[in-house]
This record gives sequence, structure tokens and C-alpha cells, in this order.
Amino acid sequence: MSVRRTAAAVLAAGLLLAGCSDDPEPQFEPTESPAPTESSSSAAPEAQSPEEFIREWVALDNEMTKSGDTAAFRAASVGCDPCNSYADRIEDIYASGGFVNTDGRQVMSVKKAELRGAYELKVDSSPTKYRERAGGKIKSLPGGDLTFRLVLRKRQGDWIVADEVQL
Repeated sequence: MSVRRTAAAVLAAGLLLAGCSDDPEPQFEPTESPAPTESSSSAAPEAQSPEEFIREWVALDNEMTKSGDTAAFRAASVGCDPCNSYADRIEDIYASGGFVNTDGRQVMSVKKAELRGAYELKVDSSPTKYRERAGGKIKSLPGGDLTFRLVLRKRQGDWIVADEVQL
């Protein structure tokens, strides 16, 4: 489920609960309802663009590297072998008592590529220090600009990363 849909569901639940009370008196003055328009709130939520999804996917990557929890990243990367190998490595590090210390990746640009369903993602990757297992040697990566080609697909109405290649 996309972040936008989750936020809308939480907001709707909060609004419903806010109107509930044991007080039999109305809490609000009756007002005239405006005539419905084409931009009425009953319209279906706007679909997430591929660019918005890619930015969300990078945020999931950043969260995964900080926490070791790969579930959300994997759910957004169904069938992506390089993505799953990367998630496996993060899981192995944390399961072995290691850690990853980084500020993550910041999206610099997302552009549609010539290949159908493909996008070019440029990120600024922060320097990283990591330990592969408890008591192991601390290693580091310098960070810097990285470019990836992501292939997106629709799955049950949401985007997923189906393939990733570092260029």
C-alpha cells in the first residue's frame, strides 16, 4: 500500500473518531453543504506517479539500512533479484550483530529512460560505516554520486521495482 493511501486511511479514521461523543447534543452547528464538484473528496485518490514511487522507494532503502528491517523494501521490489540480494545482505549484517551507519541516499534526479518502464535514478550516497558481524572490523564506503536504471511494473494497482542496475 502506498504511503499516500496509508496516510489517507489514518486521516479518515481520525476524522471519524473526532466526531464521536457520548454527548447527545450536536457538537457542530449545522451548515449548508456545498454543491458537489468534480474535485469532490469522494473522488478516487490520485494515483502515485512513477517518480513519486521511486522517491518513496529510496526512502524505504534508507530506512532499511538504518533498521535492518527489509519487509517494506522487499514489498516494493517484488521480483527484483538485485534488490533482494541487497536486502539479504542488510538482513545478514543485522542478524550477525553488525550495523550500517549512514545518512542514506538523497535523490538528485529521476528521468524516464528509453527502455519501456525504465527510469534513470541519480542519488547522492552518504559515506557509510558498517560492521558485517559483532566484533568484526568496521569498514567504510566513501559515498558519492550513483546512477541506477530501475524498471517499474504495476502490481495490484501499485508500482514495484522489477529490476535495478547500477550504471
